[in-house]
Amino acid sequence: MPVVASLSDLQTYQRRQFEQIKNRHLEGAPSPLIVSALTDLVDGVVARTAGLAFGDEAAAPDVPWAIIALGGYGRRELNPHSDVDVMFLIEPGAREAVQAKSGQFFQLLWDLRYQLGHSLRTIDDCLEMAKKELSSQTALMEARLLLGNRSLFDRCRQRLAASFRVTPFLRAKREERELAFERYGATTSLLEPNVKRSPGGLRDLHAIKWVGLALYRTADWQALAAGGHLTAPEADLLQRHQAMLWQIRNDLHFHAGRASDVLSFDEQQRLAEAFGYRGERHLLPVEQFMQFYYRMTGEVHAICNRVFERASPRRRQSRWIEWLRTKRVGHFLLTDQTIAIRPDAQPQVMETPALVMELFALAHQHGVRPTDEACRVAALAAEQFSPASWHTQEVGRNFLSILKTPGKRGAIAQTFRWMHEVRLLGRLLPAFAHATSLMQFNRYHHFTVDEHCLRAVGEAERMMTQEGSLGAAYRELKRKELLHLALLLHDVGKGYEGDHSERGVELADEAAQWLDLSPEERQTVGFLIRHHLLMSNIAFRRDLNDEKILLRFARQMAQPEALTMLYLLTAADIRAVGPGTWTDWKADLLRELFDRSMEILAGSRLISGEAERIQLARQRALDHARRFFDLEWLQRQCDAMPPRYWLTTPPEQVVEHLDGFKQLEPNEVVVT
Repeated sequence: MPVVASLSDLQTYQRRQFEQIKNRHLEGAPSPLIVSALTDLVDGVVARTAGLAFGDEAAAPDVPWAIIALGGYGRRELNPHSDVDVMFLIEPGAREAVQAKSGQFFQLLWDLRYQLGHSLRTIDDCLEMAKKELSSQTALMEARLLLGNRSLFDRCRQRLAASFRVTPFLRAKREERELAFERYGATTSLLEPNVKRSPGGLRDLHAIKWVGLALYRTADWQALAAGGHLTAPEADLLQRHQAMLWQIRNDLHFHAGRASDVLSFDEQQRLAEAFGYRGERHLLPVEQFMQFYYRMTGEVHAICNRVFERASPRRRQSRWIEWLRTKRVGHFLLTDQTIAIRPDAQPQVMETPALVMELFALAHQHGVRPTDEACRVAALAAEQFSPASWHTQEVGRNFLSILKTPGKRGAIAQTFRWMHEVRLLGRLLPAFAHATSLMQFNRYHHFTVDEHCLRAVGEAERMMTQEGSLGAAYRELKRKELLHLALLLHDVGKGYEGDHSERGVELADEAAQWLDLSPEERQTVGFLIRHHLLMSNIAFRRDLNDEKILLRFARQMAQPEALTMLYLLTAADIRAVGPGTWTDWKADLLRELFDRSMEILAGSRLISGEAERIQLARQRALDHARRFFDLEWLQRQCDAMPPRYWLTTPPEQVVEHLDGFKQLEPNEVVVT
């Protein structure tokens, strides 16, 4: 190793090596080689820096200290501007002797512009930190000796291993992931994701490795596969996806000249071009690239969830109680929390689309989740059969049963998410498969089309327990399944040529035929999709005091139920766009448009100039009807009629209606 005599020599060495690695990246070198080279570079810099700070002592094996790489640096997974976490591990009595030189060592690394995490600790300090802080415990699990006393390092690792407890660690890591998703987004489908921290990003890959370290003392995915926590195809998939995520993060860092992990709209366009996307089928190159990215991170996130599920320890007592509470329902086993496929029934379920659909219908009905193994079987079946194989009456009935039954916590949306994760939703609704991971390249939407549509269904379900106009309208709605189907498909026309609303109507009509909806129901779903932007455009961009606008809108609605559905769909659609898009101002304007339009449809609100016409029409009808009925009785009936009735009903038909009223017996109902 060449000796450096000064900080200037060290800076020259670091700069030249870094530029060489950057050039190799730009020339297309595989990302694992780049990550390895960057780690080797920092190792070399650390060794040379120690030489400057400690002189000959840096190469001695029996010094009272060891320089340790922690975290990602300890894993040998550095990207161009990753944090570099370094710890001086020292013997208890060596603190004063080491402190001054270690301070010089850290100062040199700061002068080299590293984002440095640094510490000076004894073994007891490490044990205490690991006990108090999950991040410290995790970093120490990944520790790697760089220089110094190996015996000291080994003693530290042995004592940490002796104090380590698998179950609390895994539980804490699971909670840590959930908290992180609250901050960085709980979905893989954010339009500007964080390559490291968003779901499905590098942090999920780290989490899988932490499970391996906790269970097997190694971060090797093959060890997890051998232990049954990963399948061999999953391990291979993670290897490929890690390389791609590294490639993207390396490029973000090199291009920005600093740590930059957000895949912004500008960077998405640049990377789409750099990776050779050319666009096709009315998709921009950036939309193609991001569709690939979302599918990749979706797979990583799903595998990570499954690994944690498989690694979750269950007490013997819990397993015994679960066994006692298990019910056999046809081909399935039902507990308080899960639904599984009977082991002897797995081959039959995998070969029968109707049974796969029944799995999710039962999960929805009982409010439980499919087990990991059940999802694996469903995924294999979804891959095996074409969409036509799923479009049977039995499958359709079960699908509609899910659509008809909202839950307090978004049960329909959750069931659809499980189906979507195994690619079943796209098999049932090919239009939804097209929308899967399809980004909406604008600064309004926060999520991909499929994620937005699923969220919209969930937002509608939330109205079941909400106060106010929306909650009341949702609870009173009779055919909720039509609203939910329209929400699920309202944006699937995006990514095609032409108006996405009109294309969406065509795609929804194909689904309605499979579901055997009546012509009226198909018309309702098509109406909602065709006009899903109408109500917001009028409420937010038009003068609601303009009675002509109100009357024209009310006439487009034609029926109170259609207006109610469009009101609910519009609110759910806006809420599902992303944080901050639903405001009190929007809620008030939509409610005002809904209330005024409903008054017009019900005949209780008059547009200026109509009062005189209504009075004349009422008088004509009375003059015609008084020849047939008692005047006092006639007057009472006419006073009960809504005003608009007189404008829409000819005098002869008024007489027919009145004659029907006259013949009614008390508590009798007659339908004609």
